[in-house]
Amino acid sequence: LLSPPRPGHHADFLNPWEFAEFVQAAAYVRDFDIMLEAKAADLALLRLRADLQSYVPEVASWLGAPSLPATVLE
Repeated sequence: LLSPPRPGHHADFLNPWEFAEFVQAAAYVRDFDIMLEAKAADLALLRLRADLQSYVPEVASWLGAPSLPATVLE
């Protein structure tokens, strides 16, 4: 069961468009690390990578995200 985030709580997954907007805005800042917080943990990261490759491939390539087989998320 997926639930929407409540104020002060983590969401299950990450919004790929919000993440892409953040990365594009920060593209010219010195090197930095990104820490992700989501209830679905590793699955959220895998889903974000796949979503970025599908919806914002230029951001996925900036991050060096390798292609994932479709079966990873099924």
